Amino acid sequence: MAEYIDKIQAMNIIASGKNDNAYFGTTSKDWEVIDFLKSVPTADVVEREKINKAIEELKTEKGEIAWLFDDDWDDGLELILEILKRNIGESEE
Repeated sequence: MAEYIDKIQAMNIIASGKNDNAYFGTTSKDWEVIDFLKSVPTADVVEREKINKAIEELKTEKGEIAWLFDDDWDDGLELILEILKRNIGESEE
């Protein structure tokens, strides 16, 4: 899986040096890339550990979820949504 870095981290890496070797003076191309990064739209990102935690909790609650689905689909879905919201968060949209 690819590593995630945010725009600020990327701009700092570009401005700080090449191949982990700091150098003096950021080139005009570096500034072009930094300016481009400033215009890139942002995305919501959820850390892998939060997703893994939600998956583990869903596995733990599998019996309860199955029982709720047998009784009432709405209750089963509500429990799944609550677990996801608690671990991953709720969209702001």
